[in-house]
Amino acid sequence: MRAFVIESGTPNVVVTKLEHKLGIRCSDTASISLDGTRVPFDHILGSPTVEKTTTGFKGAMATFDATRPLVAATGIGVARAALEEVKKMLAEQGVTIRYGLPRQKLTSIERDVIDMEIMVKSGWLMVLKAVWMADNKQSNALESSMSKVKAGDIVTKVTQKAVEIMGPLGYNRDSLLEKWFRDAKITDIYEGTGQINRLVVARQVLGYSGAELR
Repeated sequence: MRAFVIESGTPNVVVTKLEHKLGIRCSDTASISLDGTRVPFDHILGSPTVEKTTTGFKGAMATFDATRPLVAATGIGVARAALEEVKKMLAEQGVTIRYGLPRQKLTSIERDVIDMEIMVKSGWLMVLKAVWMADNKQSNALESSMSKVKAGDIVTKVTQKAVEIMGPLGYNRDSLLEKWFRDAKITDIYEGTGQINRLVVARQVLGYSGAELR
């Protein structure tokens, strides 16, 4: 298995399908055919020599330790944007969040907003730990997958709750809440689904190999 780069305009490189998606529509997702495409040696990442043992697959998997926290960060960013927009829209209608009161004295909306804030902040702290470990050349396979799992859950719940709180104002396209709700779910799907990342976390915590825990 080898990673390689294909330049735009290379012969026999054809975009065969452009996906129409629920969310993240500003980012194109396409199917590309490389039937008969020639890849020059200097376009191969790493050695072009075909060997019996290769680190190509392991190298590809290792990139997830760096990219999963970044995906998690985008998810937390979407969740934070939705939270801030809800607070702004509530404030415009004269609704303020009374921090510091016992939970039983808060309104249902106040409890929901505070819970959303807790989720966003906890998810962001997990992202920070994962990227800090990567920056310091520490193994972060566990932390990167944990941050990805947590962010996928958080952004889905926070954006859904944002739409629910604002009702028709959150469901129509006059605000960005409905867009963020649609964009949220991909955080739990790409760069390793939530189910796969939970397997990674379980293997890391329990000390099992992929063959032992599927």
